[in-house]
Amino acid sequence: MYLPLRSWTLLHLFQLPFSWALSNSDQRNLGFAVPDEQLGDLHDHHHGRKDLNHLGNLSPYHDAPTVPGVLADLPNDCTVDRIILLHRHGSRGPAGEQHYIIMLADTLEKARDKIQTADLPWYLEFLKKGYKYDLVPENLTIVGRKQLFDHGVEFALRYPTFSTNEVVSTTVPRVIDSAHFFSQGFFGRGAENITYLTTDDFTDPVSWLDPWVSCPGLSYIPPVQVTIIWANKYIPPIVTRLDNLIPGINFTLDDIHGALYACPYDLAARDRSPWCNVFTAHELRGLEQLDLYFDGYSGHISNGDTGPLTGAFYVKKLIERLTDTTEAAKPLYLDFAHDTTILLALSAMGLNKSVFTCAGRRH
Repeated sequence: MYLPLRSWTLLHLFQLPFSWALSNSDQRNLGFAVPDEQLGDLHDHHHGRKDLNHLGNLSPYHDAPTVPGVLADLPNDCTVDRIILLHRHGSRGPAGEQHYIIMLADTLEKARDKIQTADLPWYLEFLKKGYKYDLVPENLTIVGRKQLFDHGVEFALRYPTFSTNEVVSTTVPRVIDSAHFFSQGFFGRGAENITYLTTDDFTDPVSWLDPWVSCPGLSYIPPVQVTIIWANKYIPPIVTRLDNLIPGINFTLDDIHGALYACPYDLAARDRSPWCNVFTAHELRGLEQLDLYFDGYSGHISNGDTGPLTGAFYVKKLIERLTDTTEAAKPLYLDFAHDTTILLALSAMGLNKSVFTCAGRRH
């Protein structure tokens, strides 16, 4: 996202990793392609690009909707003096979500005989071959590595005259790995000569990239409770539908929660998932509401308005760099962190608030 702080000199870019959208040929290879004109059918089990863009923070990377007043490209009469990149890590394996996927795999294993004798619809036939959970939790996936390398190449092509001698990340392994794979694409062999720093290498009392580390009072519990309330309304009808298709298994809410997570995490790990077709487009879109967690923890509905408060540390660093407070500002800054980092910064700048029109639609 470009924020022209001075229309003719400065550029600020927030980046969730290399945007991509599946072509129809890619989708056919993955088993869920349909003509673009059919993408609006919310009750179909064949899914196209738009359906897979509604998986909340776990959606495959794609171009964000156009935001009024924010340009996707710079005007022709602009030049760029300084670039500040804040980049999320690439696709990862599940974290706490793996608990649900493991429960699902255990339930299916115990019901193996029932599955073998069941008359299954085409989108559940894969279960007869068995389903095993084998995703590496939290680590950057192969897909994630490629995303970061590709984005490094894209970034170098867009800004061929910019360079730096250091790259900064948080201390989380997938973020460190993301910084290195981006650098391979951006610097090529020159990446070997780059200084890689983490937030531990700085003396800031509170880091601009992971300020929550210094705020033990911040709690994940309230926003998690909000998502549980939503899941208890959203998932039971899916449980009933699938129970009717495979009698005798008696899926739990947690099992189906795991199946819903298996779809995007399989995509993140191997670019394909049999679970995505198990759900209708309408059901998949309900998964997007689990982003209530991010709104509750780091967004504009955070308890006590902690989102803008903790995001202020990034804004402070941004102002320091743009105004050259230290008299040592660089032309290019490459920072690698998390979704939460970006949301906190957006929250502090008032850029992630929903706007309701008279028709009641949210933007």
